[in-house]
Parts: sequence; C-alpha cells; structure tokens
Amino acid sequence: HIQYLQGNVDFVFFPFYLDHHPSRNQNRRQYCYYTQYAPSLAACINGPDKREKGETGIVKANRLKTPLVNYLYGRFHARVQLYKMLKSISPRRVTFSNVSNAYDKARQFKEGVQLELKQLYHKETRSPGHLHVVLLGRPYTVLLKQMNKGIPDILAALGIKTLYQDMLTISEEAKATVAPLLSELHWHYAVEIVKAAAQVADSPDAYPVLVTSFKCTPDAFVTEYFKQIMERRAKPYLILQLDEHDSSVGYETRIEAAIRSFQNHHSARKTRLPATNSSLPIESTTKALLDKTLILPNWDPIACNLIVANLQRAGINACLLDETPHSM
Repeated sequence: HIQYLQGNVDFVFFPFYLDHHPSRNQNRRQYCYYTQYAPSLAACINGPDKREKGETGIVKANRLKTPLVNYLYGRFHARVQLYKMLKSISPRRVTFSNVSNAYDKARQFKEGVQLELKQLYHKETRSPGHLHVVLLGRPYTVLLKQMNKGIPDILAALGIKTLYQDMLTISEEAKATVAPLLSELHWHYAVEIVKAAAQVADSPDAYPVLVTSFKCTPDAFVTEYFKQIMERRAKPYLILQLDEHDSSVGYETRIEAAIRSFQNHHSARKTRLPATNSSLPIESTTKALLDKTLILPNWDPIACNLIVANLQRAGINACLLDETPHSM
C-alpha cells in the first residue's frame, strides 16, 4: 500500500504509535509490535527520496511522514510533532496554535463519539431479557469489512442484536475480578478485551464472540484468559480466528451453533447453579524459576539473546543452548 501511494500522492501520513500512556496513575500499554516499527520499514521501501517538483509545486522530499504521536512524552509532544510535519510540507503558513486547536477539537470529537457509543449500548440493551452479542477484539480486526470476514453481517442476518466492546461501560466490580491480570498485561488492546470480557461475563443478557487474528501473539495470550473468565462464570462463548484463507461459510456454521448455545443458556439461566465470582487467579512463574536454570533453544541469534538478557535482568538464570553439529 505504501509503495503504491508514494507513486500517486504528494505525501503519506504514517505515524508512529508506540504505546498508550493516558496518565501517570495508569500503566503504560504497548500497541501491536508489528505496527510499532512499520513506519520505519515503510521508509526503506524505495530508499532515500529524491527531491522533485510535483504538479502542485510542492517539493516531494521525504514523502512518507512519520511523526511520533503516541509515546511517553504526552499530548504536547504529539502537537509539536504534528506541527513540525505540517510546517515542512504546507505551502501556506501553519502556526502551532492552529495545529494545537485542531488536535484538541479532534480529541473532543473522539471522546464525544465514544460517549455516544456507550449511550447507544445502554439504549439498545435497557430492556432486560433480550439476548445480544458483544464482539470483542481489536477494532481494525472486528470493524473493518476487509478484515472481519463478514462476521457482523452474519450475526445480523440471524436476527441477533450485535454490539462492540467499545460501547460497554466497564463497572468497577468487573475490573476488580480481573485486577491481578490487568496489572500483568502490557498490551493495550489485550487489556481492553479482558475488561470487556469481565463485563460481558457478568451481564446476564450479553454473550461474547472473540475475534482474533492468526499468529497474533498478544491475541494468543488473551484468548486463554478470555476462556478462564467465561468458564468461571459458566457462560458459553465463541472464539473466531481470522486468516486470509477461510471463507465465510465456515464462520456461518460456527456462529449458528454458538447462537443456539447462547439461546439455550439464556433461557435456562434461572435454573442454573451459581457460578464462581471470585477474582481470576494469575499464576506467576518468576518465583518458581529463581532457583532453577532455564535453558532456551538458540533458534535465532538475535531474538534469543535479547530474551535471555531480559530473563537474566529479572533474576532468572537463563542461558542459550550452544549450536554444534553434535547437539543438532
């Protein structure tokens, strides 16, 4: 996409999103580790840009614009980054005040839309006794038609009211049940999925469908915790893993089976045995490894050395296996 765009537009806006750190009182959360370095990779596609005049008269130097907008430095730093970027490409005078005001308006708009979504969820679910499905997952996986394999449309065709996790208002009680886990997770979207799962698990009319991506490591971790959350509340769930090879037919069959399970559970809820409502236990293996030696296979000379260094920093006696003809 970047290669195509660079030949057809004046500039490509491809910012760095490294982590989510809303305030000093909240933990720093990482975004997808693939997208974290994607702008750097994209910048190497065609090598250094050549200076050339475009039809608009703009000098096309450094067509790919990659400001750092989400990191530890806060919103002021994001404003400065955007101002420097726009100043370098705009033929007209751009002031920092203009950029700062536009940034604030954009944030206000986003916060207003988020509030409207939560109000819409409350409006759509205020009548008790009516089953609905909540889709959990990363927004670009669940909401984009190019990514979601038509899953929302399949649910809608079955007459099931379908909503998304961003529409939920997470209660303090729901957060408390997964608090130990939230303190351990450093992935932003994984945290959002876990909190939404805890809320859905405690909502009698809501049933979750978790949409994950094939080979996504954070998704693989959060899937196991999602299962535990639902099973501790004795609630049925559906997990759909996306990849580029599946057709929608396979998803239709699984969704239809899941809806029948949801409906049976929902109709029998008055006669069910009470589910466990305690906090989700999070087992830490760090202490168990402190008096042991952890040996890792040397399948990558760069990545594995970094892993070992981090384990050693945490106090674990970790080492790599030496690759020799005899050991192989």
